[in-house]
Amino acid sequence: MKSRYTILSFLFVLCTLSTSIAQTPEELVEQAELNFNAGKYDQSIQIYTDLVSQKYNSTDLYFNLATAYYKAGKLPYAVLYYEKVLKADPYHKSAATNLRIVNDERASELSSIPDFFISVWWRNFSSFLNSGLWSLLGLGSILCSVFMFYRWLMITPSPRNLVSSILLLLVGILFLMAARTSDGLKNGTAHLINLSATAIHDSPDAQSKAISQLIPGEKMKILDSVGDWYQVMLINKEQGWVMKDGLEEI
Repeated sequence: MKSRYTILSFLFVLCTLSTSIAQTPEELVEQAELNFNAGKYDQSIQIYTDLVSQKYNSTDLYFNLATAYYKAGKLPYAVLYYEKVLKADPYHKSAATNLRIVNDERASELSSIPDFFISVWWRNFSSFLNSGLWSLLGLGSILCSVFMFYRWLMITPSPRNLVSSILLLLVGILFLMAARTSDGLKNGTAHLINLSATAIHDSPDAQSKAISQLIPGEKMKILDSVGDWYQVMLINKEQGWVMKDGLEEI
């Protein structure tokens, strides 16, 4: 009798596991949302992180995971995943708004120093198209410039043809520069979030002077890497070295 109950229990567990394994990503997301709405934020986080580990990545998934982390009080992780959303979609208004709220609650002592307005304008201009399209426009403009120069040199030596050739050449160079910037914005220097409190040093050595202490959730740009250390730039433009432990790439 006992043996029969043992077999039945085993079969029940096996069926339960099979049902769980058979769940589609959409069903798992739905379950995570049910957990979130019920205030079971840790269970929701577990499902979302499992999906991320299985490479089911999307801005919606990152956004939901960030919000679940925020509700669970895990602010550094919320910062990390809101930043991931904005890396994939810089114009995601909800992620930008929520990120500001999270950073306000973190009460960081670092103040962001804005970039020069021309740099901001140039990045916005370059991100309007991808690098491939900018390159095509640049090469097309240069070819047109060569054609106009040929017309000026061999057919009609008028100042208009020469000026047109020079302007098209400059436009072509501008477009190629935009292509390089666009590619850099997409595949450029990585940024990090520290998920635990860490010290920033003046050299890649644990015995070196600690410049400051960083609370969890600070964003930093990687400048260099030496062994177990990253050279980074903080949002206030301060530079230093931090150990790689406890850092997560955006």
